[in-house]
Amino acid sequence: MRQLEILAEVARVGTFRGAARHLGLSQVAVSDHIKQLENRLGCALFVRNVGGKPTLSPSGKVVLDHGRNVLFACDALISAARGAAEEVSEQAEPPEPLGYAPDIAIAMEVAPASEPEAEATDALVDVDIVTVEPEPEPEPEPEPEPEPEPEIRSISLSELVPDDEGAQVPEPLMAPVPETVAAPAVSGSSVNEKPITVASHPAILSRFQDRLAAAQEAFPDRPIAVDFARFTPEVVARALRGGRADIALFYALGEVPGLASDYLWSERWSFFARHDHPLAQMEALGFRDCQDMPVILFDEANPIRPLAEACLMRAGLWPTPTVLETDDFAAIAAELDYGEAIFPAFGVTAQQFAARPGLKRLALVEPLPSVEIRRAVAPSAEDDPTIAALAGLLG
Repeated sequence: MRQLEILAEVARVGTFRGAARHLGLSQVAVSDHIKQLENRLGCALFVRNVGGKPTLSPSGKVVLDHGRNVLFACDALISAARGAAEEVSEQAEPPEPLGYAPDIAIAMEVAPASEPEAEATDALVDVDIVTVEPEPEPEPEPEPEPEPEPEIRSISLSELVPDDEGAQVPEPLMAPVPETVAAPAVSGSSVNEKPITVASHPAILSRFQDRLAAAQEAFPDRPIAVDFARFTPEVVARALRGGRADIALFYALGEVPGLASDYLWSERWSFFARHDHPLAQMEALGFRDCQDMPVILFDEANPIRPLAEACLMRAGLWPTPTVLETDDFAAIAAELDYGEAIFPAFGVTAQQFAARPGLKRLALVEPLPSVEIRRAVAPSAEDDPTIAALAGLLG
């Protein structure tokens, strides 16, 4: 993972020296990591030009594209796990709003760590060594520490999204991005400097890299925070109501009751199986052909799992035998390579499995239900013209 991160940074900056400076490493260390990755893969990743900047080789471009997908998949997995942990804590007690540092631009802040328990332990020890009085007052139990907010990772706009050539951009997003965005007029002498929090899945936000960059330039006094842990309707609704998000871009299977949102685009589910699977040999498949076929699903704690179950249910294919439940892409691929199960996927995940040798997208006559990408804005943000302008860009 570290070598892929360094590869992405060298490709972004354009030089080994610049990447080393950004990463806090020596240039020799950066070069060693790239050489180790090249030795492991058995190919040269860069064309090293004498007196000029290194350029990605054809193999390097392929490795970079796939490596970015791996990095984003890991980020999404971490965010999903922390989001699930946070959801449990939210059910027990309403969480405190996120705190922000005023100097963070297009960044997400790590919630401050709670006070260490060592202090409470020391206090008990101090009491124990005092001469015991008759019937001493019992030491009060320490108050339970609140659950921390999910980790929010600082990001650079240029690294937020892989700049994939040939990526199919949905029709609503084909309009050119303006080089500058006129900042809305704000009445009064004071400017609201509270960061604007955008809750989204990394794969959704990858469509808006240029728009976020335009917003950053247009609203320099309003940092933009990105929360990758909230991208499903229920979690998004709580975040918007609780003031932990101002704008949300999320996955849903249609309009969500009680949550006002706008439709942006759709991504269709697909079934994948090994190339010699009996269903993969058929030129046209109906849902009846797929009934009782074992499936592979993400782990139950993964926020995408309910979407997959709802999709299968609408197609009349749920419940069905499940042979594997995991978020480990390598394990899913191995099961597909040698087993009888099929795997439902959409979006970036579907693109990854469609490009994997030995796998095949099943030819369904009737399409599976689509996942909608929708946008919602917090009711409290209606009077904030900057949030309104950014919401307009993200749609």
